[in-house]
Amino acid sequence: MIAIRFAIVALSMPLLQNPPDPSQLESRNQATSLTYIANEGILLRHGEISVVIDGLFREGVSGYATVPASALKALESASAPYDSVRLILVTHHHKDHFDAKSVAEHLKHNPEAILASSQQVCEQVREIPDLGKTVAKRVRSLAPEGNQKAVVEHAGVTVEILRLSHGTGRFASIWNLGYVVHMGGKRFLHIGDAELNPISRGPLKVHARDVDVACIPYWLLYSESDRTFITESLRPKQIVAIHVPPKEIEEATRKIHEHLPHAIVLVRPGEAHIF
Repeated sequence: MIAIRFAIVALSMPLLQNPPDPSQLESRNQATSLTYIANEGILLRHGEISVVIDGLFREGVSGYATVPASALKALESASAPYDSVRLILVTHHHKDHFDAKSVAEHLKHNPEAILASSQQVCEQVREIPDLGKTVAKRVRSLAPEGNQKAVVEHAGVTVEILRLSHGTGRFASIWNLGYVVHMGGKRFLHIGDAELNPISRGPLKVHARDVDVACIPYWLLYSESDRTFITESLRPKQIVAIHVPPKEIEEATRKIHEHLPHAIVLVRPGEAHIF
């Protein structure tokens, strides 16, 4: 299996300050960068185009990382480095991944961006009182079923959207979407809080094999069966662990690297990796 070469960009700034502009991190051949926002929030950038996944949220959930205040202000106002965002993707409507007002603010300040997510997410955004008809037209709800996929193309970026399972019981009714983002000749997978049961494994095996980068909730990498499915059935060239609680960074990093020594564990808002 061919390994992707990546560079971890060292930050000179303290934790929770403004992240560096990803445009300054890219090499002359316009590599694609991944910048950690918080929790499962990431910014993908290639050239002058960016995609935000699960990065526009406010309150969050106790115990998990939240977006630094300065970064959230820049995100919501579509200020640099977030003025290049063209797609906002939200895996599901939990408040450590999504806030309707936060998404609406970015859309109002960035007329070139669209939101592509589930009906559960999109309805909450459309209900914002002062959203406006023009902005509402850029809110697109999608509903892939089974092993099928929905496809969104915007600003030169193609996104394959998969319906994955968030689990059983109280989580069964929650739409959890997975995204395969095609940028810069590479494929980036983000599965939100998907449980890797048969419902999720079907579409992933059909549409997400051999991706270049797979963003995976850290707890799935503790499980031998889930880890085997990821490494042997999906075969991503690079695994990126997300959703790591700040108080568990050391333990999570140690446990993940015991089995996956080359995995990237996202722990510091603003850290960037170039592919």
